[in-house]
Amino acid sequence: MLKIQYTDPELVYLTLGNFIPYLKMNNWNQIVSDPFFVFQGHEDDDGDPIKIVLPKGDDHDDVLRRYADAINLLSVLENRSPYEIIKTINSIDKDIIFIKFDTSSISLAQAAGFVEKIRRFWSLAASSEESPQQFLSKSLGIGMLYTDKCCFGHTIKGSFGFTIESPVSPRPHPQSTLDGGKVEQIPPFERRVVERIIRGIKNTQEAVIEGNVDILVNNYKTGLNANTCDVLSEILENFNEKQSEYFVSWSPIWEIKPDIANIRVQLDSKAPEYLKSASKTLKQEDTVQIVTINGKIVELNRDLDAHEEESSDESIIIVLDESGRRVHVLLSEDEYRDACNAHRDKKTISIVGTLEKIGHFWHLLAPHDFQICS
Repeated sequence: MLKIQYTDPELVYLTLGNFIPYLKMNNWNQIVSDPFFVFQGHEDDDGDPIKIVLPKGDDHDDVLRRYADAINLLSVLENRSPYEIIKTINSIDKDIIFIKFDTSSISLAQAAGFVEKIRRFWSLAASSEESPQQFLSKSLGIGMLYTDKCCFGHTIKGSFGFTIESPVSPRPHPQSTLDGGKVEQIPPFERRVVERIIRGIKNTQEAVIEGNVDILVNNYKTGLNANTCDVLSEILENFNEKQSEYFVSWSPIWEIKPDIANIRVQLDSKAPEYLKSASKTLKQEDTVQIVTINGKIVELNRDLDAHEEESSDESIIIVLDESGRRVHVLLSEDEYRDACNAHRDKKTISIVGTLEKIGHFWHLLAPHDFQICS
């Protein structure tokens, strides 16, 4: 089996901050912390525990030798190449998005254009995740906050390309309901943005293959909206519409959605045409959308917001929907009584209305068809 040498440059980028969580997540127990980190996990053929030793010192060569020994051992135990192990360890706290272009070099003008446009693309994708509308008049503040957390990674070897690192928040400790069930954990915002981006690029590929722009248009809520279609088409045209490839090394902290796991998406010179067409359609169809909200009630409040008219027979609930948004809903007295029961029993509710963001808060306007899901 392939072994990695301590002189391999790939080892330089390993850190204890990623190595230790990786071992713990794979059931290696830390038994010693000084003068080295020692982990114990699997057993050898004789039933003796196998140990991995990680250094704490500053001796550069010793650090790399011990990293190489640990990676080679994990490679045998997991039946994966050392480089696959390293890639997984490096992505333990981040999703790494790889973008490759079918060219050996680019001009400085192209590079500068790409950096500016990819930042805008990422910001708009985050804004779209926060507010999944067909078209946004501008990038939201959360988009800029998110892009400030992202970093450029190392250039892809063997071809020209970029890697973008999106941080991933750690998974919180599992929580249980009163009846012993597990509370569903919603992936962090950063993961959902990357899911939206790669799913939107996948939709673009499918639209080109099938010759059907509706694949992009109909999936703007979970993929690309008009804004991101515009910027992605600009990025592709900046590279003279050369073929490009996209794939993600997902952080293993959170479950990977089956529809976008282990996929490589390629876009050819036809992609900008479909992206522009989708954008034009989405801008024309940017009308009020009737939606169905499904989620758990997280707050009950009989006091109305200041902007609401006073009413003695209406009350507010706040629902945590499937996208992680806290949605304010105004209910009648009878519906509010049912909502109290649903909140007590931790049941999911369903309600139809027009979803709109007012200030910093989501509101479901003209709500109707309130139901408690079985």
